[in-house]
Amino acid sequence: EEEAERFRTFDRVLVDAECTHDASLRHIEKFGSQWGWETLGGRVPWVRQEEKLYELQVALLRNGFRLLKDGGSLIYSTCSLCRSQNEDIIAKFLKSEPRASLEALPLPLRPQLAGEQQHADAVVAGGAESSVSPARPGLLEVDRPLGAGGRYCMARFDPRVSGTSGLFIARLRRDAPTSTEPGDFAAGSGDGT
Repeated sequence: EEEAERFRTFDRVLVDAECTHDASLRHIEKFGSQWGWETLGGRVPWVRQEEKLYELQVALLRNGFRLLKDGGSLIYSTCSLCRSQNEDIIAKFLKSEPRASLEALPLPLRPQLAGEQQHADAVVAGGAESSVSPARPGLLEVDRPLGAGGRYCMARFDPRVSGTSGLFIARLRRDAPTSTEPGDFAAGSGDGT
């Protein structure tokens, strides 16, 4: 435990995980215009090695989380909109890491409302003023926000509205140890009782 504790030195960590880049529209356009679609497997090896990609993403997330101080925040991000590379990775990690919890993002997010897509299309075409939030909640928060105060903890950026490539972000927090975790005697007498 002491060895692990010495690595926990950061208040904030960004894990910009390797992914399939499927939401990077400019990147994908290059296959059609410059590189040729036949080069996809060589340029994005994860297309043929999905399971290895998921293992790498979880490993990157675990390593980033290992570096956080208690109370620290971690942002996990990809330029993919695939659930398997985003929400599924977060859900799997939260189940396996008792000190990890979702933390609210400092972004105004809301689900797409009826009629909003036409407005978004007009914004992209330059025909309307943008008042549409560039991000939507993550797929685990479709029914309700999971953060404190009814705030969202995950976001999916829509490239048609945000002016960026599509991307996913989730914010996690390293919680302080509880008195029931091995090696933590803060709630007891100091001798483990």
